[in-house]
Amino acid sequence: MRKYIALVALALCGCQTVSSWFKGEENLPPQNDAKDAYIEKLEGVASDSAAGVLAVSEKLPPDDIKTKVLEAQVVRLSGVKEPSVAKLEEHRRTIANNDSKAAAKDKAEAVKVDKETSELYTKVAALDKKLSDAKAAEEKAVALAKQATKDKSIWYVTSLGVGLIAVGVLVAAFTPKKIAGAIMVAGGMLCASSAWVFESEVYSWVLLGTGALVIVNVGAAITFSIWRFVRDRFFTGQKTLDR
Repeated sequence: MRKYIALVALALCGCQTVSSWFKGEENLPPQNDAKDAYIEKLEGVASDSAAGVLAVSEKLPPDDIKTKVLEAQVVRLSGVKEPSVAKLEEHRRTIANNDSKAAAKDKAEAVKVDKETSELYTKVAALDKKLSDAKAAEEKAVALAKQATKDKSIWYVTSLGVGLIAVGVLVAAFTPKKIAGAIMVAGGMLCASSAWVFESEVYSWVLLGTGALVIVNVGAAITFSIWRFVRDRFFTGQKTLDR
């Protein structure tokens, strides 16, 4: 009977930590691929804008305050992406030729790019929200699963403690092994009263320690019983013959 109790204690207390020790690799969270396209779009806008501002600043006097302001914008935009050489040459030709048609075409392209960028940002924001909601739902499900595991473990440990107390009382009351019974009662009380630690991060270790203590106590009682059997069976008879 005590052997079965020891096995049950080991199974109930150890199973809670084994799963955490041998976890597989966690899946990587899903990525918002639209962000890459959005960033690439912004880099293109910054590069083309820097080219246009630089082309205009080149036609202003170097000491003009307007030149200094525009140069600062070129530096700022270049921090995102350097001005496109092809676009810079295009703007230079437009300014040199006073080409109003080319300027109007460039403005139409800018309006189109602005619309595309806004639509892409809306897509990025919507996908971000979807991924965020999915992550929140997953975290909630994991938290509920952990709580369910804790609740089940509390029930197991409490039941084990009550069972050990009952067995210990019976052993102390109806057998001569009073000490073994008292040890089992103490172990059962410790096991049953340890349920409060389930809300802490170390509850699995406390459970394992409690189970180990119970197993050691039961093992000690079994070892003592075997020693008494061997002593009474072999050594007591030998002493009688010697006399």
